[in-house]
Amino acid sequence: MAQKFFTMSFDFPDDPLKYQPTVWMIEKNLFDLADQFLESEPDEDQLFYVWGHGYELDFGTRRSNWYCFEKFCDRIAGRKDILYCDNKTAFRMHEEQKRRISEVENEKSDADQK
Repeated sequence: MAQKFFTMSFDFPDDPLKYQPTVWMIEKNLFDLADQFLESEPDEDQLFYVWGHGYELDFGTRRSNWYCFEKFCDRIAGRKDILYCDNKTAFRMHEEQKRRISEVENEKSDADQK
């Protein structure tokens, strides 16, 4: 059985080397996933990784065109609660956040034991 390439999920992978995108930029559910992402109130970091090649937007089909992708970008742009970044930055910041949480939990545990 072939492994599914797109996760349709906003979870960070446990192993960055097995990282798979959330969705292909010309998938029919791109806007539904964008709405889900924007409306979510997560307890943990989330990652919305849209994958694709620029030349695919030159195909000129119903979903594979620049107009459609620009509408998507307009929908998610300019939010203060979203970090727009490359993959390296996303994983670096996620690991830093996990480290901080762990430190706080350890400090709390140490204080509870005293």
